[in-house]
Amino acid sequence: MSFLEIKHVTKRFGNAVAVDDLSLDIEQGEFLALLGPSGCGKTTTLQMIAGFVDASAGEIRLAGQLLAGVPAQKRDIGIVFQSYALFPHMTVRENVAFGLLMRKVDKHEIGKRVDKVLALVRLDTLGERYPKQLSGGQRQRVALARAIVIDPPLLLLDEPLSNLDAKLREEMQVELRRICRTAGVTTILVTHDQAEALALSDRIAVLRNGRLEQLGTPSEIYRSPATAFVGNFIGKMNLWDVAPAASRDGQMVIRAGNIQLGASHVPEHARGSASLAAGIRPQAIAFTAPGTERLGGTVATRVYQGDHVLYMVTTPLGNVMVQAGHGSDALRVDEGQQVFLDWSDEDLCVMRGDAA
Repeated sequence: MSFLEIKHVTKRFGNAVAVDDLSLDIEQGEFLALLGPSGCGKTTTLQMIAGFVDASAGEIRLAGQLLAGVPAQKRDIGIVFQSYALFPHMTVRENVAFGLLMRKVDKHEIGKRVDKVLALVRLDTLGERYPKQLSGGQRQRVALARAIVIDPPLLLLDEPLSNLDAKLREEMQVELRRICRTAGVTTILVTHDQAEALALSDRIAVLRNGRLEQLGTPSEIYRSPATAFVGNFIGKMNLWDVAPAASRDGQMVIRAGNIQLGASHVPEHARGSASLAAGIRPQAIAFTAPGTERLGGTVATRVYQGDHVLYMVTTPLGNVMVQAGHGSDALRVDEGQQVFLDWSDEDLCVMRGDAA
């Protein structure tokens, strides 16, 4: 039995289906990200777990207990909202202690637990400040401290870093991972930020139109996407609609149009699909010498991005992204230049197409 079980859960709002037959098992101490575009059902799923909305069908169990009919305030689940929802008239200590006061915890015990959690989030010297006197990252940590001080069985994070600037968001990803690991709390993160999900989670559940598109570790999701949607949503990927042209040594020779992309095993989940797609990450494509290429083209754009250069190459298969790091000969390639592209068969992903 998993710690949190979501079994065939559906949520309808009138005729609209927000979550469609979703099943997930989450282990104790695990950090799971619910990832997907706006409207995919991730926030509605979080709200059903929290008890803010009721499921139309299916069941949710926490530590074996069926949550249907249990009001949100009785579930003892820690929640951090996108807006942080801090009380502006209370100090940091008072904000963090609030949940314990509502649970009528002994005053001496409250002091000890607040001290401990403020040290955990590295705010032990700022306990007497008010929210308006804090930076965005500090306010986010106060909200996190308030959620975990009650020692919840489950922590729900609803886009907690979306209000921070890019640099602070990256710093807080490291802090959030450290805090949740140290606290040992089972955590579910709702986010539309792919980099955030990859950096923080043990597993990622990618949702699309209310349904589970793929569940796996960050490495599995990134390196072996199950569908063209996942491959395109998680990072950059060149995608082509393809058909297996012939078998060679137990592998399928993959072609797009009249161009052979490579030979690759078709994964189990893609077999029997109504359509297939092949994809390759931009950093897996290299510029090569004429006569050794799989694909030729002309550089349409060259964009310097600090630690790498991103090229858009016009080819017979459409535009192809190529990413070259520092020290590469590719950095000398200019816009308008004819180029020749190559890659390894092992870097070519085969997945279910959008029409699957």
